[in-house]
Amino acid sequence: MVGFETANDGTAVKLFAEDVAGREMAINMKIETLTALLVTLPKMASKVIKRWQGDPRTRIAYPLTDFRMELSQDGRRILTFGTQEGFTISFSLGEQLSEKMGHAHLKSDG
Repeated sequence: MVGFETANDGTAVKLFAEDVAGREMAINMKIETLTALLVTLPKMASKVIKRWQGDPRTRIAYPLTDFRMELSQDGRRILTFGTQEGFTISFSLGEQLSEKMGHAHLKSDG
């Protein structure tokens, strides 16, 4: 079981989970801590899956079902990817990298 609640003012979050003994627990975090955790979790998951599989090439790959490209007010592109389960992640990129990604996609074998 994993869940969360947000503070009314958006400055904190409470994460609910179970510990290894099956007991419910809660962790309260400021938004800055949550942001740092979001950057740390993918690296943590990558290390765990590589060790578990015994193969440094192993990746966690989520089936992409949606994407959106938007233009921000400062002229950068915001590329958002989404999965069927509702997981989304957005990246900001400049015109040069956006063009490079497009060319790489067109050159790919798939």
